[in-house]
Amino acid sequence: MRAFVRMMTEYNRWANDRLFADCRTVDPVEMNRDFKAEYGSIHGTLDHILLVDRLWLARFANQPDPFTSYQDMVTEDFDELAEQRAYTDEDLTLFSDSVTEAQLAKDIQFSTIRDPQQLAQPLGSAMVHLFHHQSQYRAQVQVFLHMLGARSQILDLLHFQCQTRLGVISFP
Repeated sequence: MRAFVRMMTEYNRWANDRLFADCRTVDPVEMNRDFKAEYGSIHGTLDHILLVDRLWLARFANQPDPFTSYQDMVTEDFDELAEQRAYTDEDLTLFSDSVTEAQLAKDIQFSTIRDPQQLAQPLGSAMVHLFHHQSQYRAQVQVFLHMLGARSQILDLLHFQCQTRLGVISFP
């Protein structure tokens, strides 16, 4: 599980770097265009990913949730968002570098924000959720970019594995 967590941490950093580079090609006004999606705009969706990553990192460290609503905004402008995304990716890397197999198997306890309830889940499973959540909302941002006529780079996990050789068993 630890090898999977490390690979996914690197994948997420790689995908975030590529997606943020694509977003830098978009007019700043269009970054805040309301697409009538769950978090509205490209900026709103990327900010939501950041918020949830920070929420989970706090939970992983057995700290109180830093946010009370998924509608909270962490950043106001794209440069700040990109900077905070890089810091959070580094925090996730530091965490995944230090986590052990035993820790990944151990339950963490937390309270959900939406429809509040107390839950317990193995840390490894919670980390899989974090990675899935990032991918789900990055895909939405890619759709928004395409709707604006912007190009977006491939963010496919297999493409990452072929480029980095992480998580690939063999190459014939």
